[in-house]
Amino acid sequence: MSGIKDSLAPLLEPFKPLKQLAFLFTSSCNLRCVYCPQSLHPENHDASPWLIRHILDFVRDTGIQKVTLGFYGDTLCYKGWETYTTELLDMGVDLNLCSNFNHRLSENEILTLSRFKEIQYSIDTIDRDVFKAIRPPADIRTILHNLVLINSKAICNNTPKPKTIWNCTLTNKVTSGLEALVGSAIHLGVSRIVFNELVRFQEASGGVKSIFELEGTEFIEALEHLEKAQDLATDAGIEIKFSLQYWDKLVEIKKEMEREQTSGDSVTKLNRVNPLQAIQGTADFHAERTESNLLPNQTRMCPEPWSNIFISAEGDIFSCCVRGQSLGRITQNHGIGEILRNASYRDLRRQLLTGNVTDKSCKECPLLPAGDIEPFVQSIRQGYQTIPKG
Repeated sequence: MSGIKDSLAPLLEPFKPLKQLAFLFTSSCNLRCVYCPQSLHPENHDASPWLIRHILDFVRDTGIQKVTLGFYGDTLCYKGWETYTTELLDMGVDLNLCSNFNHRLSENEILTLSRFKEIQYSIDTIDRDVFKAIRPPADIRTILHNLVLINSKAICNNTPKPKTIWNCTLTNKVTSGLEALVGSAIHLGVSRIVFNELVRFQEASGGVKSIFELEGTEFIEALEHLEKAQDLATDAGIEIKFSLQYWDKLVEIKKEMEREQTSGDSVTKLNRVNPLQAIQGTADFHAERTESNLLPNQTRMCPEPWSNIFISAEGDIFSCCVRGQSLGRITQNHGIGEILRNASYRDLRRQLLTGNVTDKSCKECPLLPAGDIEPFVQSIRQGYQTIPKG
């Protein structure tokens, strides 16, 4: 499509203010998780003081209410992170952190973290030996102790505890312990557990299997453990989420494959998408189909190019945590506001508004569903009117 209707032209601008800004203090990490390519990257970067100052000033000047730290790398590896985050907290910004928490925290770090709005812990299992084998050299005892210290500090200071979320990557190594994982989450006051499908990175060797790669009784038993864990969580009021928007569909496909194998009539197949360039590396994952699931008059129902921004430690800006193509790099001459309005960003928004989606990552996105164009356009219009806090 060579142009865009005049009525859509104003919709090429970002929301004011953005709903969320996410950034990295560092791309370094102190773990070597078997399924993550990060440990294989020799080039780790720390954000410069100038870049951090530019980001904090942008948050303050534009009135952003939510900032997330750590979509890659581990914030707690950056010396002095608490000084910068205290400044954001004192602005009244809701802070969210995703970390492995395999650190011995100082008293000041505990105090700072107790003021956060939301904290995500990377916890696949509470089995000490399995956890260390998957996420070497992590010790689950250190992580759970940090959780207790942070929540205790909030209670002692008569402030709200951070909302606690656990992120669990589902592999064959952890399925038998899922009920114990949820039991521990109930005991420790976890609000939500996010189950992530294993993403294969060409840069990482792995050594673990997705539950969809299991066969026969091994798959059935893994699914039974997961369903029992879900029931425990639901009864206790813990929210369960799956990272893939078509998780239930994949489960049904896999069940049908198992039934067909039993009958000797194998027809159904579980697909993997063609590799996508993600922020961490070249990734592929299970999907309903290998091609885009966008039908005519549909688009990807994704507001992120309007509402969110993701900034790496080097200053590269990304539209989301999946799409690995930088939309611009922050420099002394090109600030965040200018990049948000550049030709690359406007073109990505145009694709989503018109349904003429040519961007590979958006076409095959595993996180957000496809939908009709007109309701999506209306939702973007409404997004300019109200940006809810949090």
